[in-house]
Amino acid sequence: MPMSNPVLVLQRLRMRYRKESLIKYVSHLDLMRIWERALRRACMPVAYSRGFNPQPKIVSAAALPVGFSSEAEVLDISLVRPLAPLDVLKKLSPQLPEGLSIMSIEEIAITEPSLQSRMRQAEYRIKLRTSSPRHEIGERIQALLSTESIPRQKLRKGRMRSYDLRPLLDDAWVESGWDEGIILGMRLQLSGQSTGRPDDVLEALGYSDDTVSIRRTRLIWDQASPNA
Repeated sequence: MPMSNPVLVLQRLRMRYRKESLIKYVSHLDLMRIWERALRRACMPVAYSRGFNPQPKIVSAAALPVGFSSEAEVLDISLVRPLAPLDVLKKLSPQLPEGLSIMSIEEIAITEPSLQSRMRQAEYRIKLRTSSPRHEIGERIQALLSTESIPRQKLRKGRMRSYDLRPLLDDAWVESGWDEGIILGMRLQLSGQSTGRPDDVLEALGYSDDTVSIRRTRLIWDQASPNA
């Protein structure tokens, strides 16, 4: 029978990290396995769930789509023995593959609500290789933001489903230029109830074929989450 005794968590750490280079092509599930192995090799006293198939208590704020890089990822780790965040950083960093790098680790309250429950939005930076002038791209963006509805379809569980992209798009803008084109910024909904994807917005704008890279630059939480 499964064990019913509660797991004694004595510390909760919040880690911010980057995901870039070739590891951006690793799926979210495989990424969680990479973190689990790295924590094990670093001899971190990670708390595990009870039951027939115990799972490490490591929780990601939001899955990052395959192919996206990020400078804004957040992971919560529960420990059964308290450690100094700096010691965790020193021991864990050498165990990570190229493309994963820890920016900071801090202790948060064990009772802090889950990351997912506080997620609201995410911001992205998109690099386009295009000869379209800046003003033309800006006009397309403004036209899209001015529409009341952006009907889209996506394949989910083997079925095509219709949805409206417009409520998921909070804002978009031309950020700057680069040698071969334009860099866009976007702010999209990201919560348990609704998630917008920048590649869907690029398709609606007519620039999906011009996309060079998509990078998540910021996760935005509700104001009641001071530690996020």
